[in-house]
Amino acid sequence: MKCAKPIASCISPDFWADSSIATIVGIEIDEPLATLAVQRTWKWSRNHGFTQWTIASKPFTEALKLAIVRSVSHTYALAKKRGLSDPAKLRTGRGLFDFVLGAYTVKDILEVTGPGMWTDAVMDAMYANDGMGALGDTKAGEGLSWRAFTGLKSPEVVGDILVLPVNYLASGQRHSGAGLFDVSEACVNHLARRTWKMSQLS
Repeated sequence: MKCAKPIASCISPDFWADSSIATIVGIEIDEPLATLAVQRTWKWSRNHGFTQWTIASKPFTEALKLAIVRSVSHTYALAKKRGLSDPAKLRTGRGLFDFVLGAYTVKDILEVTGPGMWTDAVMDAMYANDGMGALGDTKAGEGLSWRAFTGLKSPEVVGDILVLPVNYLASGQRHSGAGLFDVSEACVNHLARRTWKMSQLS
């Protein structure tokens, strides 16, 4: 990962000056038509999501609090599901008998503590902070869905969260309509190689 430009120049000064913005997130995956086969090829657990590798946030925002609580509680729930009394006993899945003894899968990691969990926490924080319908894409009572962010071309504020289009934090990808690493909007280049991911998603 590397900074493509100084953080202060990544977004408009108007957004930096807006004291009501508590968290800044960027879109990572925006492939609403991706089939399960495509998701397995890319080693995704879902076809949409916010970047987790780069965020900016004030302390103790709703999104961060939700993410912390969920990471801990989901990890304990996974350990229990694997028949273990403590998450510390969960294994990496790389050992010969790990899956018999209780281990994480790639999908577990993505959803329990990774970008799946983070995306849900951000969406729920938006809803909790009266962000519902802020983009004019939802009707009262229907909640906020990912379709509000599909194809997003310019930064949008939803509640107290600033959402950046894919090129700001995830340029250089071969999906989600991302441009090259050197597109003008690029703030951070992730240079992802996915080397930590085990064989395939279950």
